[in-house]
Amino acid sequence: MPSSSAYAAPLELDLTPGRWERLALGVAVLVAACGIWLSALSGTQMAGLLLLAVVWAVHGWRQAAARPTRLLLYADGQVEANVGGDLRAAELLQACSYLGLPQLELRDADGRRHSGLLFPDRLDPGGRHRLRVWLATHRPEDSAAAPGLRRDHAAAAAAAVAAQGRSYGRTGL
Repeated sequence: MPSSSAYAAPLELDLTPGRWERLALGVAVLVAACGIWLSALSGTQMAGLLLLAVVWAVHGWRQAAARPTRLLLYADGQVEANVGGDLRAAELLQACSYLGLPQLELRDADGRRHSGLLFPDRLDPGGRHRLRVWLATHRPEDSAAAPGLRRDHAAAAAAAVAAQGRSYGRTGL
């Protein structure tokens, strides 16, 4: 079993676009192009949609290249992001899993929001476990990520459901 100091060290996440992310973007553009090509559209409509697919891919690539290259998650809950070559304070807004891949949304010190999926080439199994543990003990603030759905509203909604006699928790099955 690793020593506790290994888990007290900051968890470093590489957010640079990797091979898997490039491959996923390329496959998405290829599927979009094939779908457009196989449709029964006129030549100008087809060209317009193909141009739109290419613009979407370029935008996605530029957005991935503009996000911080490195994210450090500390044991005390602090978050730092490498923005413009130097580490600066950041705030983790939301964390979820999409198709088994961790997705993080953060805000840097300049107030810009960034998000990205952590593909398997960016996060090893040990790092994935440490990220799950870190997220379980340091929940992101939900006020900035989901306006209108704050903790006090969630508590009020849960109380309303309980008052109606409905339970969505575990059943005896």
